[in-house]
Amino acid sequence: MLLLTSDRWDEFDWFAWVPNSPSTMRKPPPTQKGQVDMKYIMESLPDRGRASWHVGAVWALSQFQDGELFLGVYPDKYFTEQPVMEATTTFRKKLVEVTNIIKSRNEKLK
Repeated sequence: MLLLTSDRWDEFDWFAWVPNSPSTMRKPPPTQKGQVDMKYIMESLPDRGRASWHVGAVWALSQFQDGELFLGVYPDKYFTEQPVMEATTTFRKKLVEVTNIIKSRNEKLK
């Protein structure tokens, strides 16, 4: 099972802790409460090799690539029609607005 977030900034923080990734577990989740003991939990956790592979894969997926393009960035002129160019401009303005809202909200969290 591949789990993706809408952005990669916190992906490694969440998925690098192996129990947050059910696909790495070796036993199914319990179906009833009170039937799991420490032995069952330890047998459910992945072995060192699988856990290492998982952390490596999550790390690789959370990295940015050189020349990576983000939403709303079109370096080439793929769109030349006037209505499309206007829509792109409007979209970029909305992205700036949303970015400013998010930055403002995050500043209040510090």
